[in-house]
Amino acid sequence: MLLGVILAFATVVSAQSAPKKPAAKKPAAHRTTKKTPAKKPAASAKNAKSTNTKTTAHRRSVRRTPVKPLPPPEPVAVEIANRDDSLAPFYKALADKTAPVRIVHFGDSHVAADIWTRYLRTAFQDRFGDAGPGLVLPGSVFRGYRRAGVAIHAPARSWQGVTLRKPPSDGLLGLPGAALVGHAEAPAATATARFSSFELELAARPGETACAEVNVEDDAGQKENVELERESLEARQYGSLLLMRNRDPLPLATHTIAVAGCDGAAGPTVVGLDLRGQDPRGGSGPGVIYDSFGINGVTFAELDDIPAQLRQDLLARLNPTLIIVSYGTNDMGARDFSKPAYQERCIRLLKALREEAPGAAVLVTGPIDRPGRTTKTRDYFHERSDMTIDALAAAARETGCAFWDARAAMGGFGALLRWRKSSLAQTDLVHLTDSGYQMLAKMLAGALMPAEVPAGTP
Repeated sequence: MLLGVILAFATVVSAQSAPKKPAAKKPAAHRTTKKTPAKKPAASAKNAKSTNTKTTAHRRSVRRTPVKPLPPPEPVAVEIANRDDSLAPFYKALADKTAPVRIVHFGDSHVAADIWTRYLRTAFQDRFGDAGPGLVLPGSVFRGYRRAGVAIHAPARSWQGVTLRKPPSDGLLGLPGAALVGHAEAPAATATARFSSFELELAARPGETACAEVNVEDDAGQKENVELERESLEARQYGSLLLMRNRDPLPLATHTIAVAGCDGAAGPTVVGLDLRGQDPRGGSGPGVIYDSFGINGVTFAELDDIPAQLRQDLLARLNPTLIIVSYGTNDMGARDFSKPAYQERCIRLLKALREEAPGAAVLVTGPIDRPGRTTKTRDYFHERSDMTIDALAAAARETGCAFWDARAAMGGFGALLRWRKSSLAQTDLVHLTDSGYQMLAKMLAGALMPAEVPAGTP
């Protein structure tokens, strides 16, 4: 029995100590092993630098490759409507050659920069002679204000420019659509140009007296002995107008005129400084004065913010032969734009200009193309520009004025996109580049003074 127990115990121990077989593993899912490519030997620092330099140089060369502009679009010959009848006084004055011919050009930003008008001024003065710089303000009345051939300066702390964009409560603005207002005893504002005679225009509110100290220096900075004449236009609704001019002509040369405030008096309000002088160096006849009166962002209707009587008094001083009116770019964007109402306002203002300057011919130019900056606004500006141009043309016919369609001369609606590709228009798709305004000037000058008009000119 003992032997049986020992054998049973040995069997149990043997079974527990025997090694267990491992459980069978399930077959693993098939995996795609990605082969790691063998690493290339690291390039030397010299080779790496050379590679980076070549890559950078290549990228720079790609970025800086200039895009060759397309050839400029062919201008379209657009005649001036009602030219012969409406502009007859202008052509007669050019043909007679008995007195300087004065062109006054009102407008918005296309006129304010004095680029388009500079090329027009040069075209007329090269052919008919230079009669002087014309009417300016002796200080910057807004950012970018300039006049070719005239250097202006006014200390910013003592002189402030006011314009039609934010007209003063008294309405005292000059024909440029602006005025230069000085503090009491303000230091001099100056204008340097080539002229032989000048007339300073100062406005004052009712109950006030206009006053300014005027001095003239020659090109060497020496004070010149100039005897002044004064003429006052008083009892006006807007107040009064003081005119100061040199009694005897100065030598036709470069002069600097300085305008300062008077001791103990209210600061002066300068609404114009007219610089004249026939230059015998070019052209024929008494010459042409070409005034540029533009304000950024204004509409035609805002010209009426200058009191009518003041506007009439100032136009009488200039006695223009031709008035050019160039608005519409900002007019078409007005939220409350209505073609009938806009046309009625244009008729009223054109009638007023013809009454205030009875001896002047009037030419209305339509706005240049404005296609809008996005495709979503394209239809909007197409419709608005059509209505604006139609209204201006109808107002010109109604008032006996001439009309020139600038958009049609550019090639019609959407032409500005082609002008942009030819580097003739700016990226805002509203304004032109210098070359673009030069082309626009050639178009208008070609329509305004063709070879056979005026008769008798070379």
